[in-house]
Amino acid sequence: DKKADRSRAKKGRGDLLLDILNMANNPLFKDAYIIIGVDDETHEVVGVPDDDNNRRNTEQLTDFLMEQRFANGICPQVQVETLSHGSLQVDVIVIKASQEVPFYLYESHEYDIRPGVVYARQNGRNTPRNKSASSYAIERLWRLRIAA
Repeated sequence: DKKADRSRAKKGRGDLLLDILNMANNPLFKDAYIIIGVDDETHEVVGVPDDDNNRRNTEQLTDFLMEQRFANGICPQVQVETLSHGSLQVDVIVIKASQEVPFYLYESHEYDIRPGVVYARQNGRNTPRNKSASSYAIERLWRLRIAA
């Protein structure tokens, strides 16, 4: 998934959390990537400004996730990598594949993400905030976890 920048990427931290939930719960069971600094429509590298207050490193993003109320206290593992493209920088959030899927919140607070709902990335699309992943995706995620 690509975002031109964090500040315009929907509504900030809540949408980043929703994106991470969707990407962590991908039924392909592979690492997933959120690329910040690339326009989603034109695929043009626009870069991430050095003074972007929403910019997070791996530790800050992990701390943010650990503050959320994930079921069983298990949150997705993430890593932030910064790549250079000429004079521009692009941040890549790597959401590591896990057998702890599905990831979901048992309680929601300020971000309006519904507790107990599984969000998943399917066919290049995220589950919207007001919906749930398909039963097929949820079943595949639970099967992986149970088999682990």
